[in-house]
This record gives sequence, structure tokens and C-alpha cells, in this order.
Amino acid sequence: MKILFFILTLFVGVNLMANELPDIRSEWNFGNTKQSRDNFEKLIEKYSVHEEYILELKTQIARTLGLESRFDEAHKLLDKIKQSLKKEHKTATARYFIERGRVFNSDNKKEEAAKEFFKAFEASKEINSEHLIVDSAHMLAIAVPEFKDQKKWTEIAIDEASKAKDSKVKDWKGSLLNNWGWSLFDQKQYQEAMQVFKDALAFRETKNNAEAIIIARWSIARTHRALNEIDKAIEIQISLIREWERIGKKDGYVYEELGELYLVKKDDKNRKKYFKMAYDELLKDKWFAKNEKKRLERFKSLSE
Repeated sequence: MKILFFILTLFVGVNLMANELPDIRSEWNFGNTKQSRDNFEKLIEKYSVHEEYILELKTQIARTLGLESRFDEAHKLLDKIKQSLKKEHKTATARYFIERGRVFNSDNKKEEAAKEFFKAFEASKEINSEHLIVDSAHMLAIAVPEFKDQKKWTEIAIDEASKAKDSKVKDWKGSLLNNWGWSLFDQKQYQEAMQVFKDALAFRETKNNAEAIIIARWSIARTHRALNEIDKAIEIQISLIREWERIGKKDGYVYEELGELYLVKKDDKNRKKYFKMAYDELLKDKWFAKNEKKRLERFKSLSE
């Protein structure tokens, strides 16, 4: 009886600990993938007894590698995770599918990515994970090639986020609206995109996130340029410089837009000024410097 009691107590204790495991979402710093990876590695050391949780953490490490364009390393890690997955590891399995898809997506392999995201969506529905359902649906909306399918998966993601009980999942609505706005923009449906961007801004303003509000306003300004409403676009972008300064930051994309806007107006002085500022600021961004060399060269040329 004593042995049975001890085993039962141990079992209950482990499950109680599992319920208190740190939320993986709170360990992410999307502006610093190395810091995020360090956070996950520390949790792996601390919670080594929790087999499935460890696998979930490792999928996030794979995600950091994908964000750094270290695709081969990410896939190798995901291969190891796949070998360790068991039938009962339903949450880890859903995360595995999402992160495999994200690595493919970052490597511009959209067809492979969409297949993995659909598997993730199905696996997430099976366990009724609000966060993973919305995450996989929103990634499907990004990866699928057809506009009608992008619309379908965006609507699914927004619907799932709207009815979610988890407040963090509800907060996805702003990002989902932003993504949908850009899908419409890419289709040159600028008036429709403008309305969606305004809806995204209205949602962001309820959350009082300064950076998210600035980005939402930038999207509106960019759409004003597409609609040839140049003065409106300039007014917003100039105000965004002040908003970034207010929180102690700069944004090369604002400078780039102002350069483009003054290029349209044939204002050479301001065109040179803002393209120079865009070049100087975005050159500091390692990803941009590596992947947008032609764009940087254009900034430099137009600043002279």
C-alpha cells in the first residue's frame, strides 16, 4: 500500500507541475532570436522531466533557426523531434507540424509549407488548442497560393480568434486583419485594403500597443500612396517619425516611404534626405542587408 500511495502521489505531483509549466509564448522575443533560443534552452534544463514539454520547446528552437535562415539546421532538429514524438504527444505534434511548415515558408517553399500547416490545423482541432488552431490557420492563409484560399483561411483564423476564451488568442485579430489587408493590397484592391487596415488600427488602439499602432498607421499611409493620395501619405509618415522618437526608436521603412513619396512629388531635396536616412538605418538590419541588397543600392542611388 505504501508503494502504491507513493506512486500515486508522484503521478499527481508530476501532473500538477505540468499544469504550471511556463507558457511558451511568453518566452519569445521576436526581435532577438538568440535570446529566445537561450530562454528555451534554459527551460529544457529546468523541466527535463516533462518529455512532451521538452519536445515543444525544441520546436521553438527550430523556429528560431528558421528565422535566422539556418534552414538545414532547423530541419535536422525537427527530424530528431519527429523521431521522439509519441502518439500521446498531441500538442508537441501540432507544434512540430507548424514549425516544420514555418521553416519551409521562410525558405519560400510554399507548397510544402501549406501541407504542414494543414496537418497542424487538423492536429490542433483534435486537441482544441485555441492558440495553435489560430496560428496554423493564419499560417495557411500566408502559404496558400490562391487568393480565394487566402481569404478562406483568414476568415477561419479571425472567427476562431474572435470566439476564443484565451485573451492572448483574441489579440491575434490585429495581426490577422493586417495580413488580410496586405493580401488585398497585393491584389490591387486598395480601397478594400484601406478599410481592413483601418479596422486593424481600431483594434490595435483598444490594446494600447504603441508599436503595433504605428505599424497599422504605416499600412494606411502606404495604401494612400497606392491610391495616389500623396499628401495624406506624407502627413501620416511624418507623424510616425515623431511617434517612433517618442518611444526612443527609428524606422527605416518610414524613411523609405517618405523617399518614395517625395520622388513622386519630384522634391529632390527631401527625396535625397529620406532615402539617405533609409539607407543608413536599414543597413544596420542584418536580415535586410543580406536579403535586400538591390533595395539598399537603390536607396543609395536615389540619395545622391
